[in-house]
Amino acid sequence: MIPLERDRLETYLSRSHSVELELSFRFADLHCCSATLVEMLNLTVEHVARWRSFTLVSDGQDNALVPFQQILATPLSAPTLEYLDMRTSETPPPARWTGWNPNILLLGPPSPLHFLRLNVSAVFTNLRPRLENLVHFLLESNPGTPVDRHDAFPFTSFIDILKLPSLETISLSGGIWGPYHPTVPQYDHVEAKRLKHFRVRYQPCNGFLLFFIDKVSAPNLESLTLHRFLLWYPLPYSPPPSASSMFAPFPSLKTLSLVGNVIPDYPEDNTFLRQLENRTLHAKKLTIVPHSIRTQLPLLGPDVNDMLLLHPYPEVEELVWNTVPEHPPPDDLQRRWPRLKRFITPAYHMRPQEGIVMEELKRIEGICWPAGCRWAACDMDDPFLKDYRYYSS
Repeated sequence: MIPLERDRLETYLSRSHSVELELSFRFADLHCCSATLVEMLNLTVEHVARWRSFTLVSDGQDNALVPFQQILATPLSAPTLEYLDMRTSETPPPARWTGWNPNILLLGPPSPLHFLRLNVSAVFTNLRPRLENLVHFLLESNPGTPVDRHDAFPFTSFIDILKLPSLETISLSGGIWGPYHPTVPQYDHVEAKRLKHFRVRYQPCNGFLLFFIDKVSAPNLESLTLHRFLLWYPLPYSPPPSASSMFAPFPSLKTLSLVGNVIPDYPEDNTFLRQLENRTLHAKKLTIVPHSIRTQLPLLGPDVNDMLLLHPYPEVEELVWNTVPEHPPPDDLQRRWPRLKRFITPAYHMRPQEGIVMEELKRIEGICWPAGCRWAACDMDDPFLKDYRYYSS
């Protein structure tokens, strides 16, 4: 079957002439066919000047990615490449780790690359292009890999990504970064000028999130999504409430999504929560899915919905409240959220309240990620959507 696919690909490439190419490869359980897979990928390199979109997802049993990377590291140019998605299975870091320096498609001016999605193994396989024109950046851990790779995304690389002139989206998932440590160069202020969407998921060392809340100004930030975090300042990181770390609220923020988070101490004593509330004060839409929906373990402290009951957001107009039947929403929604117009919740929580439109929560795609981000919200491989399904079922 694989040789047949190779022949079909060769025919397609030869007949497509000068048409820009959108290529997608998904390899699984093909460990016996590595030579043919490498040959198929090599066929596409002959047409790299026509690449518009390129996706390569592999379980790593085919041993095809390393030879392919070695070819991409030769002098090649992809002048029309806009979309690049590279994900593979667990791959050990190279003997000489080169950091986040670009090392593929380096010939000529940078590609007009708008979208880049990588996982840790792709990073360590050195599948990293130039980023000057990047708009959407997604980095994630390997599916099913229990080991966190905190060396995959150094703090200085995070700063460089934030400063990209065209960047609008950052999505980070899994244990891919290490702690923000005092020995790292200090930044009193970083401006992410065009950043619109920032979402982070399951970072055991949450120093980068703390840095973002404390030190980053993002005048165009529209959505902030936090999944599976301990919302606190871990020792020894406890920045003082100085003028440099107490920015005004994100002025353009519309959506705050909190899914599966835990507060390990009480809200009134939690410095990070106060700072988070301060930065996200203007949120118009709140999505709440508490950790307690699915966990059978005792919580270290109150859940996120408890925090909201104590510190409701005054400008909220739309509230998504997804809790188990035993934890209903408050009866006085309009008193707590005087601007609330729309309340979305499972059917068992729906009770008419004057002046508020009640809507049953049925679809999660538009809830988990803002409208307009089609490439994320419709992707069944999206780890954030998987989280939402897990905590919502």
